[in-house]
Amino acid sequence: MSERKPHSIDLNRRATSLRAGSSWRYLLTLYTVACLIEAMFLGQMGAFTPLYLPRLGIAPQDVAGWTGAIVSISSIVGLPFLPFWGALADRYARQPVLVRAFVMHLIAGIIAILAANVWVFLLARSIMSLSMGITGLMLTTLSERVPPGRTGLAFSILNSATPVGAFLGLLLGGRVVDLWGLASPLSSPSTPSGCWA
Repeated sequence: MSERKPHSIDLNRRATSLRAGSSWRYLLTLYTVACLIEAMFLGQMGAFTPLYLPRLGIAPQDVAGWTGAIVSISSIVGLPFLPFWGALADRYARQPVLVRAFVMHLIAGIIAILAANVWVFLLARSIMSLSMGITGLMLTTLSERVPPGRTGLAFSILNSATPVGAFLGLLLGGRVVDLWGLASPLSSPSTPSGCWA
């Protein structure tokens, strides 16, 4: 009997290890694709804002000033909430806080597309800034799931999604603008961002 107990405990540990091994790969894939889509969306929103503002009634000579104001104001709105999202994730759970970020992207994308003036567009960009702070939550979750020998690999894969997404978003967004017009890249990434929620 005493010989069987360690064997069954060993099998249970091995089964748990196998489940954990597959779950961290799935989680890493999900988070990487989500970060890729988010970076594509943010890249397109940033890059095409100066071209989109004249459609909202901004005079060409005022586009630079409005672009800077929109980026500054939206960042100022989002920054104070960063510690709040982390505390909320620690107190309740990380998953709802991560889902909230992609819901913010979806809402911001819809408002930006429907914006009839620059003030509504600024509101959309400010709402988008409420999604800041998700990468830290993703890295924390991964650090709890990834085996110790794979943590560096997992972190590097996840962190590579942002620059790759920014590059692909601008590359694909430029082609989309050429084919379907300026509003298209603002709407195209917001739909998959919402689907992740």
